[in-house]
Amino acid sequence: MNAKQNIGPRERFRGWIDAPLVELAPEMRRLARTQQLGAVMVALLTIVWIPILAVLGEYFSAMVISCTLGLAVGSALLLSRRGRPILSGRLMMTSLSIGLLYSIAMLGGVSRAGAGWIVIIPMSAIFYLPIAERHWWAIFAGFGISGIWVLEGMGWVPESSLNAQAASFLDVISLLLLVTTIAMGLWVRGRSWREVNETLEATNQTLHQEVAVRQRAEEEARDAVAARTGFLATISHEIRTPLNGVLGITEVLLDTSLDEEQRELAETVKSSGKMLRTLLDDVLDYSKIDAGRVDLESIALSVPNLANGVAENWKKLAADKGLELGVELGAGVPEWIYGDPVRLQQVLNNLVSNALKFTKAGHISVQLGREGERLHLRVQDTGVGMDAEAQKRIFQAFRQADSSVTRNYGGTGLGLAISRSLALAMDGELRVSSTPGQGSVFTLELPIREAEAPSVADQLPLETLDLSGVRILVAEDNVVNQVVVSRLLECLGVQVTLAADGQACLDAWEGSNVDLVLMDCQMPGMDGYQATERLRKIGVRTPIIALTANNMPGDRVRSLQAGMDDHLGKPIQPDALNACLQRWLRPSA
Repeated sequence: MNAKQNIGPRERFRGWIDAPLVELAPEMRRLARTQQLGAVMVALLTIVWIPILAVLGEYFSAMVISCTLGLAVGSALLLSRRGRPILSGRLMMTSLSIGLLYSIAMLGGVSRAGAGWIVIIPMSAIFYLPIAERHWWAIFAGFGISGIWVLEGMGWVPESSLNAQAASFLDVISLLLLVTTIAMGLWVRGRSWREVNETLEATNQTLHQEVAVRQRAEEEARDAVAARTGFLATISHEIRTPLNGVLGITEVLLDTSLDEEQRELAETVKSSGKMLRTLLDDVLDYSKIDAGRVDLESIALSVPNLANGVAENWKKLAADKGLELGVELGAGVPEWIYGDPVRLQQVLNNLVSNALKFTKAGHISVQLGREGERLHLRVQDTGVGMDAEAQKRIFQAFRQADSSVTRNYGGTGLGLAISRSLALAMDGELRVSSTPGQGSVFTLELPIREAEAPSVADQLPLETLDLSGVRILVAEDNVVNQVVVSRLLECLGVQVTLAADGQACLDAWEGSNVDLVLMDCQMPGMDGYQATERLRKIGVRTPIIALTANNMPGDRVRSLQAGMDDHLGKPIQPDALNACLQRWLRPSA
């Protein structure tokens, strides 16, 4: 405090003048420095001009020019130093323009050499002002000199009081100073441009470095995605292979004579296996969505039928928990729309399953409604509900409403994340509103694209094809999977021939007369892809179906590219297997 009081006004003013520039953008900083250099040039010109004018007797002109140029110098030293370069530039240009136009008008008009000083106005604007304001000062200089010329022609510009020798001397001095000023201005501008170029070069180098860093980061990210995809593919194949054995043998076991306790135990094994398969499918679905490889169909589907089908699938579980589960059809809901029935059913199944998980008493309803050209499918429950914070993170992958959810209810937190991603992929939206202790409402909103109802003939189920006596060649290296596939096919009356690898499949084909080939893709020696390509090369047109645990994005495409006709994933689902055989063994197929 005492030290501050000891500083006098002069020291404070000097400290204010010498204070560093405030933080400015690089362009404004360069503009301020250029103005300060220009102030030095103006001060030097003032020192030269004022004595000359005084000696020649032009005291009033010397005073006007001294004031205007002094204002220019003060503007640059004060305002630009205090971080106001735009205002400083405007004051500098105003004072310079007044001084120059006055000098031209009072010292002989446009006919004298001093009129050349008018070029300093647009030239100074280039140095002292931002780009957007420079052209206005060039226009102003043009109008100024034109105005003086008009006034001079009308006789309103006074004759110079200087004699001929003094006027000639002043013209020479004016030309020399003008040339010197322009040269100094160009030097200052060149120095400024060098600074700009150096700054640009440094910026470019920084950008190149940042681009290189980002490219490396992108390459690392791509490598990480490829490694993750490969890891998931391996894990998927290795898990699905034994899971296929568990579910397949369980299906075969349930077709045998079992007492009540044995059947209950077998059903428990089957249910647990299906839960594991659902979990594995969720992980693979999330991987597909994360990689942006979700393929959607656009076919005619019946929204009420689909909703009723979903509700029917969960009614038994709802009844076991003492819950009511129903479908409510609102006004204006179209019977048929274009969409992907599999993905839409998946989203509704996730929402109903989620509602059943968190509802202990009351009811669950699937409500269909229409608002304009948007279809609303709501799943409302009377479950535990959730607070606002939980609603914000409910759709995030691997996140539950709170840390106790997994412990109390189970689950991975993938179902809702997948559902929302699928909703977005279908140009829709999935949102939630909930009240703790009262329940939740999940709303799936989709655009309506109405479709014509299929003909009656198309809706009638096809007559089931009797597969008795059909000959199928199964290429499968895993012994357990051989047993599972053989038993499932034998239950359909199919005659089965087994081959342990691709080469054995080719050998078994020769001299045989099979109707269809079920081809595993990963086998030792010659794999399923190579075996299929060999069969197609020798002219085999028999349907070849991939029966594989490879269910990652692109696996189906790879199977079709190898020459296979269809793709079935493991674990084998008897209904899917039968449907595939019905489709490819029909005479019209």
